[in-house]
Amino acid sequence: MGSEYRPVARPGLEKSEMGDETLLYNCENDKVSMLNKTAAAVWELCDGKHTIEEIAAEITESLGPPEGRDVKSDVEAAIERFREDGILHE
Repeated sequence: MGSEYRPVARPGLEKSEMGDETLLYNCENDKVSMLNKTAAAVWELCDGKHTIEEIAAEITESLGPPEGRDVKSDVEAAIERFREDGILHE
């Protein structure tokens, strides 16, 4: 992922909330993705306007800086998982 990569969430996914979890259903591949609060916040920022760095900064600002975590690396890992799950528009 380059520094200018701006991920875009796949449109048309079915979304439901279950407690602190967000469930996304992709009918194209019949796959359900379960996102925790932080992953859901990352996914919501995948709007084609934010780079990975900007998403990491937004997450840090809204949820606070986590101790001993590299937020950018965590965002990159989440984006990669989103790609694997088919919940990003490629």
